[in-house]
Amino acid sequence: MLHLLIMTIIETWAYALNEVLVYEVLQIYDVGGSTAIHTFGAVCGIVICTIISKKLKPTKAIPISHTSMTFSFIGTFFLFLFWPSFNAGLFPANSFERQIIVINTVLSLTASTLGTYVTTSIGRKKFSIEEILNSTLSGGVIIGASAGLLLNPAGAITIGFLGGIASSLGYHYLSAILEEKLGIYDSCGINNLHGIPGILGGIASAIVLAAYGSSPPDAVGGANLNFVSEPNRGRTFNEQAGVQIAGLAVSFAVSLITGLVIGFIIYCLYAYKSGDQYYEDSYDFEVPELKNASNPEIVFGSSRSLAKKEEKPENIPTMEDLKPQDL
Repeated sequence: MLHLLIMTIIETWAYALNEVLVYEVLQIYDVGGSTAIHTFGAVCGIVICTIISKKLKPTKAIPISHTSMTFSFIGTFFLFLFWPSFNAGLFPANSFERQIIVINTVLSLTASTLGTYVTTSIGRKKFSIEEILNSTLSGGVIIGASAGLLLNPAGAITIGFLGGIASSLGYHYLSAILEEKLGIYDSCGINNLHGIPGILGGIASAIVLAAYGSSPPDAVGGANLNFVSEPNRGRTFNEQAGVQIAGLAVSFAVSLITGLVIGFIIYCLYAYKSGDQYYEDSYDFEVPELKNASNPEIVFGSSRSLAKKEEKPENIPTMEDLKPQDL
């Protein structure tokens, strides 16, 4: 568990640094964190996973339960419902901008759902529950950086639809390639749900801003665009588009370096000796069903002996003691 604690502490500090660089220094426009949150977390996690995989690879496939997948739909429903409030929760300065962000996020999520179903039905000939649980949410990730910049619903729908297709293709093709060719075991599909849509979201925001060209800053309506405030009041839309790409590069670089540092530390501390220990909770947690090897009478999670060994009552004959004539 020590390696998880180290990863949590270092990555939290690194994310805070990344947020200062992209939001306060560069002043990118990214209300939903496509660049600052999703890209950073995905790249950092993939790098850590890659380094650990060089030391030891799992020897068995990840066990997947139909019951677990069914219950996972609850999480997908909640994320789908509350993702608009996540994107619009911090940065909007007025009700108009908040409304635009919420509407664009809903449109993008709906479009990514359509893109996911179309892609998985064509690629697999059947619907894939893994892609439905994850890729349908890619619209909330990819629209994050441009949710407050789009006044035409067609833009949000297009971006979300492309995000669903890209994420679904990642689950269908890219995950297997990364595992077989590079030894990267992305057990939760972080690259497909957060990495690829996050990067595409940063690029999409630059394209949207560049499309405004030399239009005045109020061309986006009532949105509070932070790049037209002090000290960057003279920045044009084209210049801000370049800053969006720069912010994406900075976030990618910081997460890459963070992943390398954390991965090296965990690589040195990783204590698992067998690939069979992957996905087994009993190596790190107390599991009620298993008994302590040092004291078979004590069950994990209990502070007292649950039961004594059965003792045979005295003077009562067993089946082995009975003779044929006694039967």
